[in-house]
Amino acid sequence: MTGNWMALFLDGNGRLARFLFMAKDKYLKYKDNRKKTHGLRKQNQKMYPAEKIVRGVESLALTMIETEGLELVHVEYIRESVGWILRCYIDRPGGVTIDDCADVSRMLSDLLDVALESWLERNIEKKAEQAENTKKIIPVMYLPPYMLEVSSPGEKRPLKKKKDFIRFQGKKIIIKVHTPINGQKRFKGVLSEANDSQVTIETATLTQAIDYENIRMARLDV
Repeated sequence: MTGNWMALFLDGNGRLARFLFMAKDKYLKYKDNRKKTHGLRKQNQKMYPAEKIVRGVESLALTMIETEGLELVHVEYIRESVGWILRCYIDRPGGVTIDDCADVSRMLSDLLDVALESWLERNIEKKAEQAENTKKIIPVMYLPPYMLEVSSPGEKRPLKKKKDFIRFQGKKIIIKVHTPINGQKRFKGVLSEANDSQVTIETATLTQAIDYENIRMARLDV
């Protein structure tokens, strides 16, 4: 794995919680781009919405990852102390390896390079045409430099899809809801049932059915 970096994350008991992979050359390129663009934003630039970036990456990566016999668990685009992070969580029955993360990181990075270059060209052309027609300054959407990480989901794997809840029936989970249920917004217990419309969690004091639409966050509990 020369030229690449791997990070291991341990839980409170010293067990391996998850690991991530990032290409060293991509990270160094990210740092260089971040320095070049720092403080250079102009008034006619507007950052592309993070939620649209996530949806676009999910659409772009899904087929490629499934072709490799892997599952795309979750994509997040967030700002941390080092800057913007595009993080993809992948999994497979029995767990993923560092080689799985390395392969996906390399292939996804190449796909993103092509897709983003094409998107930027289309965006600039479209905004230039709008500006010409309206004689106004049209904000150009841009993406700040980001670092791509491909990671295993770890023991606290997020549950995002209906099939996730169905798969992990009988496991301990934590659920947070949008709208409080009897004044409660957080539930911790065993996922006893999951169907097409809702899940049922058994806590120490009650059994509660929760609609998927009301689930704000859910993950495995260890």
